[in-house]
Amino acid sequence: MLPLTFRLRLQTRFEASFCGRLSARLWARLGGKREGVKPLLQYRDDPEGFAKGPLGIKLTYKQRLVLRGIRDHKSTAVAASHGAGKTFIAAVAAIWWYCTREPAIVITTAPTGHQVKNLLWRYIRTLHRNARVRLPGLVLTVGIESDNPDWYARGFAARSSLDSENGEFSQAFPMS
Repeated sequence: MLPLTFRLRLQTRFEASFCGRLSARLWARLGGKREGVKPLLQYRDDPEGFAKGPLGIKLTYKQRLVLRGIRDHKSTAVAASHGAGKTFIAAVAAIWWYCTREPAIVITTAPTGHQVKNLLWRYIRTLHRNARVRLPGLVLTVGIESDNPDWYARGFAARSSLDSENGEFSQAFPMS
């Protein structure tokens, strides 16, 4: 089993400009369904409070430690057994970061497209939909959009499949 590494990073202006234009067009096409919802700034430094309050979930002690690590450090790696809640806490962290900052750019990764779409982003979509309060952003299959081109979240897969010719994995690609 590979340990789940979860990183949040802010992109440079150049990287954000292309994705931002794409987001603005998509947001306009979808009609900006989350218009007027502001970030929950009071939870900016309190991921545990965000999980308990707006998300309405109870975290285990270890999950609280992971959130504190993400809040306090540039990079956090979590190594644990199957079924320990690593993907779930990664989803909580991603939605916390997105909902408590504006602008915010959240990039999530997993080894395969299946893990991005059907595991991590399934949790994110469920948490967003079932939140106790209306959260900012329009949740898509593997992304969250807003009317601000510098405020979005995306899921990427590190590899799609083994390249049979040279035995290497293909480069990272955005999920669609």
